Amino acid sequence: DMELGLNDLAKQALELTGSGNQRQTLIKGLEINKWSHATNPTRYSMKPSNCLIAQAMKRVNLAEETYEYEARQFLISSVDLPVVANIVEASVDKPYLGIVLELDLKEISQLIGESGVRFHQWKQTKTGMALGKLNRPILNAFQRLLDISDDEESSAILAPGIKREIFYRLLKTHQGQLLYQIATHGSHSHQISKAIDWLYTNYSEPLSVGEL
Repeated sequence: DMELGLNDLAKQALELTGSGNQRQTLIKGLEINKWSHATNPTRYSMKPSNCLIAQAMKRVNLAEETYEYEARQFLISSVDLPVVANIVEASVDKPYLGIVLELDLKEISQLIGESGVRFHQWKQTKTGMALGKLNRPILNAFQRLLDISDDEESSAILAPGIKREIFYRLLKTHQGQLLYQIATHGSHSHQISKAIDWLYTNYSEPLSVGEL
């Protein structure tokens, strides 16, 4: 069942990217990437996002940690993080197909309050990134999101609800604690997130460590 779903997701991603390597969809924060060959490691800043692969394999290095994932897995980045990443496996016949959905931490914080979901506060995650096992409900939601990603009217009406569903389902996975920590006001992770946001906004200004 998962295999069929991933095949359908790959077909959707191929159709949406066409002859290009990247597609910014009409849905805010939803991006599709396609590569027909392995790539060299590239440095960039990864936004808070949920990344999954419909086909092939990718490696992401964060400091001393390495996250290698493929179809049936997803990667969560909870804050802006400097990473080095590359496509490990890809070919013309079976290109790499990656789907990235930016996280809305305000929406996630609201969901936490509404759902009452709780995690043990003493279990602090070591980094702002985590790998998880893709389940069918999350896969189904991404399929529906891609279905409407090329339709301006449908995406405007339906996308917010589907994105909200994805965020909720991510909270219910074992990796949900990472989102809980970063979205909960007053937590150490949330304070770090605010500091990072401040740095992005005020990068050209003199920096006071005390203020930070």
